[in-house]
Amino acid sequence: MIAEVELLSSEQPTEMTNEYFELLENEHFWFKWRHQKLCEILPDSLKKDGGPFLDVGTGNSLERQKLELLLNVPVDGTDLNLGAMTTDSRCLGRLMRYDLNDCASEFRSFYQGVFILDVLEHVFRPVEFLQSLKWHLKPGGYCLINVPAIMGLYSAYDKATGHVRRYNARLLHEHLLKAGFEHINLKYWGFLLLPVLVARTFLSNFYSEEQVYKKGFAPPGKIAHQFLHSLRKIETALFKKVPIGTSLIASARKPNL
Repeated sequence: MIAEVELLSSEQPTEMTNEYFELLENEHFWFKWRHQKLCEILPDSLKKDGGPFLDVGTGNSLERQKLELLLNVPVDGTDLNLGAMTTDSRCLGRLMRYDLNDCASEFRSFYQGVFILDVLEHVFRPVEFLQSLKWHLKPGGYCLINVPAIMGLYSAYDKATGHVRRYNARLLHEHLLKAGFEHINLKYWGFLLLPVLVARTFLSNFYSEEQVYKKGFAPPGKIAHQFLHSLRKIETALFKKVPIGTSLIASARKPNL
């Protein structure tokens, strides 16, 4: 079913097409891997305090559904891509077209946790965006971030999906500090995916614009998908922390005032 969307901000152009969200599904290896790393870095206090929580760039709400199950409370969702915001009745939180930079008064110091999973790399002014995000958090609240890592892996796929940059730990830490966050915890993941991303960086130069989403994100068949799931299980089993990876996940706290 199509969820009712509260239109709190004006319509804006977005780089992400609906095709990306059509490719993203619960059993996709990368989606499961990201959620697993999110569970590992989630501060214990967020599991206990009951929210409220906000998922920024919620898209088709697949991650929001998982967050509601994990946190056992409704999770609000916001996106600027109205066409992507479809969900089913399992999502209990509000669904909004809302730009965090608008800083609506009803949300000032409102959320205990804000999730921005693979959103920040699309933002041209990340420090200002993070400051707007912090404005929405209660004192002592947390933001949880995931971003693609290693600028050297920037490819035609990144360009097609609207990525302004790929991050490293130093740059993300710097942006969070400048925005006024503290207790920053960062972890790379996807170390075993590095050869796959190197290959994608090279091959994506030969894809057409119509092909780049699917070939850059969807594994080419069930065997390849199972192999990538195996990489997730191997890395998780062997390494508590990796020195570098294809993605970077972080938590950061708004200071208590």
